[in-house]
Amino acid sequence: MSNQSNWLYPKEAGEILGVTRNTLKGLVRKGILPAYTIDGVVGIRFKRPEVEALIKRVEPEQAKAKKPAKPKRSATRKTL
Repeated sequence: MSNQSNWLYPKEAGEILGVTRNTLKGLVRKGILPAYTIDGVVGIRFKRPEVEALIKRVEPEQAKAKKPAKPKRSATRKTL
């Protein structure tokens, strides 16, 4: 694999993670996913191994996810 293929554009990183551009920006802002600027290159880039490592960090948490709670009935709602 060439060295260049280890760098991802934001769109590619978002597609791998399955998130929108805004969510990707939030991950960077919160320090969850590092972003890099490269001299002579416009915009930011991500390292493929770091993006893939984030997926591995999140997968076990999703397995523990609870079932969504059932919505409570409204007190004003009447059943006929």
